[in-house]
Amino acid sequence: MQELEDKVGFLCIQGQTLLLHPHKAIYWKEKSRLLLADVHLGKAGHFRQAGIPVPQTVAMETLNRLQELLEAFCPQEVWILGDLFHSRYNKEWDLWADFVRMNDQQRFVLIPGNHDRYLGSGDYPFEILEKEYKDPPFIFSHEPLIAHTQPYINMVGHIHPAILLRGKGRQSLRLPCFWIQEQVMVLPAFGAFTGMHTIEPKDKDKIFAVGEGKIWKIHG
Repeated sequence: MQELEDKVGFLCIQGQTLLLHPHKAIYWKEKSRLLLADVHLGKAGHFRQAGIPVPQTVAMETLNRLQELLEAFCPQEVWILGDLFHSRYNKEWDLWADFVRMNDQQRFVLIPGNHDRYLGSGDYPFEILEKEYKDPPFIFSHEPLIAHTQPYINMVGHIHPAILLRGKGRQSLRLPCFWIQEQVMVLPAFGAFTGMHTIEPKDKDKIFAVGEGKIWKIHG
């Protein structure tokens, strides 16, 4: 437990305890719920089908990190905030189905994202919710909601946030991050084969960066 506490970042929001893990996921303690976004399974296979060489181990790397989180937190639920899949069906979908069935003690839930449009009406070993789901004090969605969400905090993915750190001279480092604004909380992309979007935080924002297997609070 001490090793885990040394890695994670702690955040208390309206009486709820959130543990930010360097595997780019959040554990909501009171709900025993693991939260992640932008897994993008199938993206590597999609690139290979297009003739672009991408290692076949990418999907397994992603699932292995998720398995480590299940063993660390033993959550009752795993919620994916959109873009579980990247493209139409390929073998990586089957890897996910096998993974869920092997971890049948957890409830797996998907809030669909813009890349999950090929789900159709198949028989999946996980639940699919509406694109917006309220569970106070949060409202979950894939993309940030345009409408005013108060009193809820909108927890989302989609953006793949990263923060650019500048050192002396011309040194710089870009790291994935958790981006906490006044009413919106953005998770970094969980998948091993995803890009990043550099953000410009405002003064009141909080930034927790992921680096060297730890969480670093660097802003706010």
